[in-house]
Amino acid sequence: MKKFLILTFIFFSSCGIEVPQPIPRLYSPNGAQARNVFANGVPQAIIQLTWYGVNPEEGFSGYNIYFTDNEADATAFKGTKLLCKNFNPRQATLVVPQPFNKSRPFSFNIKKFYYNQGELFTQGSQYWFFITAFNQVRNLESPPSMWTTVTFEDNIP
Repeated sequence: MKKFLILTFIFFSSCGIEVPQPIPRLYSPNGAQARNVFANGVPQAIIQLTWYGVNPEEGFSGYNIYFTDNEADATAFKGTKLLCKNFNPRQATLVVPQPFNKSRPFSFNIKKFYYNQGELFTQGSQYWFFITAFNQVRNLESPPSMWTTVTFEDNIP
């Protein structure tokens, strides 16, 4: 009888019942700010985004940057994702090679002609930006940072 109970226990304990895996969570970026870049008092048609991040999570790939020119979309955290420099839509806008445990500052410049297909920003228009941490393997994003806004200034008089 003991053998039967032991065999039954072994059989039922190895039936392929899956143990639920925790869903990975990414930390949101903090302190997002947007500003126009000036040189000698002249706007350079560049918006610079800065923020702080702490992302020790396994699978952390970098940050996605979103922008919109519509305040309602910004409030709802809807926007257009800026593509990375090689224009791969599946890759983070800013690739960060390794996870890190201490708060680090980040900076990203967005030129008026970022996509080389025409103007991305219009002189005098207001733009909202928010940033998310990104895990490329799982296609997972953190909750967004608080949005930040800037009125674009061009160097054309």
